[in-house]
Parts: sequence; C-alpha cells; structure tokens
Amino acid sequence: MPGKNVRSVLADIALGFTSQMGAQAVRTPRRFGVALLFALAIAAAPRIVEATCTGSTLSALAANMAVNEWCQLATVNNTGIRDVMNDVGESGYISEFSNSTAWDPVNGLLHYAGAHHGTTYVGRHVIYTAATNAWTLGPWPGGCSSGTASSPCFNHAYDHNTVDPTTGDMYWRHYQDGTTVRRGTNAGLAWSTLPQVPAMQGQCCLTMKYFPELGGLIWVEPDWGVWKWTKATNSWSLIANTSQNVGASVTLWSSVVSSSNITGAYSPTKKVLVVSSGSGGIVWKLDQNGAWTRMPNAPQGIGINTASFVADPASGDFILMTNGSSTVWRLNPTGAGSWSAVSTTMPSALFGMNGPGDGLTGAADTSHGVIIYVKYTGSATQMWLFKLSPTMPSQVVPKPPTGVNAG
Repeated sequence: MPGKNVRSVLADIALGFTSQMGAQAVRTPRRFGVALLFALAIAAAPRIVEATCTGSTLSALAANMAVNEWCQLATVNNTGIRDVMNDVGESGYISEFSNSTAWDPVNGLLHYAGAHHGTTYVGRHVIYTAATNAWTLGPWPGGCSSGTASSPCFNHAYDHNTVDPTTGDMYWRHYQDGTTVRRGTNAGLAWSTLPQVPAMQGQCCLTMKYFPELGGLIWVEPDWGVWKWTKATNSWSLIANTSQNVGASVTLWSSVVSSSNITGAYSPTKKVLVVSSGSGGIVWKLDQNGAWTRMPNAPQGIGINTASFVADPASGDFILMTNGSSTVWRLNPTGAGSWSAVSTTMPSALFGMNGPGDGLTGAADTSHGVIIYVKYTGSATQMWLFKLSPTMPSQVVPKPPTGVNAG
C-alpha cells in the first residue's frame, strides 16, 4: 500500500472489519463499539516511520529521522576554511585528541576549539551556525595557537569545550595554561579569563562541563580533585577527590590514572554529569543535588582518542563508541545505572583514522533532539546526526472500557 504507514493500514483493517459486519453490527452494538474502540486506539498510536534522511538543514534532517538512525548533514560551505578540521598544514586535524564539541541552544551554534599535533600545533576555533548551515572561523580563545618543534605549544581540545545553555557563553581551557579557564561571551566572540582553579597542579587533560543546575562549571582533574566554579560568586570549591586525597568527603578513584584517558559528559535531560577514569572503566555520576553515585564499570575503556562519549538530548542517556568495535553502547544513568547495546549500525565514515575515538567530536543538540558528530575521516570533515530516541514523548493508546460484554 504505497504512501501508507503501519498505523493507517491497521486503522483501515479495523474500519473494514466494522463495515463488513453490516446489519449484524447494528444488531450487536457492543461488538461494533469494541471494533470502533480498537480502530481509534490504532489511529491514536505513535506513528511508525521509516528511515528517511531527507532535509538540507539541521532542523529538517533531524525532524525526519527515525529512532536509531544516522544521517549525514551536508553544510553549505566552510567559509574561509579549506576543511573544517583540516586547515592547519602537515595534513593535521584540529579534532585530534579530543572528544566534545559544545552546542549553544541560545544562538543555534556549535563551537569547537582545538589544535593538531605535528610540529606547528596550529589551533582553530570553528563555529557552525544552524541558521545558515555553514561554518565560520571564530576568534581564538587565548594562549598560543602555534609553535615550533623547539618551542611547542600543545593545545589539543581533549574534553575542554563546553557551553552554558542558559546564556550561550562558551568555556574553554588551553591545557598548557594549567589551571586557567577562558569564557567566551557574545556567542563565543569575546573572551575573558576566570579565576585560577586552586588545584595543586594543572594536568594536561581533564573533563570540564557546565552544569546549570549546580550554577557553574565542574572541573574534573585526574589527580587533584573535582572543583566547582560557582558563577554567582566567581569562585572555586572542592567537591570530590580523585587519585590524591585533598580533603573532600568523596573519592572517585584512589589510584593514579592516565590524564589523557579521563572524559565525561553532561546530560541536560536527566541533569547529571557522568565522568570516567578512562581505561580503568570506573564511572561516576554527579546529580543536580550534588550527590555522587558509582555507576557500573564501562563495558569498554573510555579515553580521549580511543572512544567517543556523548549525552543523548532526548532520552538523557549516554552513547559510547570505541576504536576497534562496531558496538554502540548506551548508559542509562537512572538509579544505579545500567549499560546496554544499541541496535544500530555506525556509518563507515566514523571508522576513519583509528576509529570513532579519533578525530570525532560530539555534542547533545537539545534544540533538535539529536547528537551532532563532527568527524575528520582522514580526507575530509563530515557532520553526522544520530537520533537515539523519539524527540516527542510516545502517545498513550486509550484502553477499551472495562466491563463491556462482547458476546
């Protein structure tokens, strides 16, 4: 039946059943009533759609996507950028050693600031604008953006891009700056500096996420604790220990972990931050009340350049993909938490370079209910959307009334 979905076909069957009853339906109104209720229940059920991947804009493409579907978004241009992630010479790419981009729902922007390795270590701040479906170059947040082999200026992004979803302000950390965080106001165009984090040291690589319900930034340092910057007071406070006990009441992990493995993601739907120690697989959840809960260990290691870990904006769960595996894992952080495999097939483009952990950055797009992935494949930059869950709650199918005798 061309042009009809499952709902309409079943509704036609139910209505056909009532019409075939004819005079008998008149003589037995109870049967007719049950059949009619059945038809109405079918018609009210959620629409079952097929994979479409149609739409030339972010909003249109996301709206047409089915659950567990991947779709590639072709941008209009790169406006002054030869390639979004690969315009830094030496065949380098600025998404090297990174995990997250930052979605600004206030202005409809996707921010990413990072740098490649090589010998020049050139950095770029690139911005995708949903309204124009195009990339532009933004101002560099600060610190050095280039260097030489004898005077290196490493500044890979790691997990240092984040946005305040209530204002659109961007926060970024140049990992050579140790304990310095920069804030980009005016849609990430005007940069300033926050007070120094009072951590003992500033490890190269950490997780930094904005947690609006807790009123500021959460800085997870692999050795010297978890610190919270409170926007209202413009000050930092210690809220958990990591490998070095520096006075907090909760310790996330007690042994030294690789600073290039630690990563995390914030779920705007379930209002929790999940952080991992990396290859050790230890996972913790911080909720909006400031309480920590140990989650089940990750089924595979979560590390920068080896895995991608992003929150899904519709369900509030988290998606994990790792190098060397085609399995997509899902973490439901509710209660004690649980991991499960997702029935989906990753696009072949995500296996470029070393796999989905290399050159891939992701963000929860709360405006359109999808995860946005930006992948450098080794030859070009591609944007992909993934829809894990329906963007609207499922409708409740009305139940037939009880006590009806259909005989």
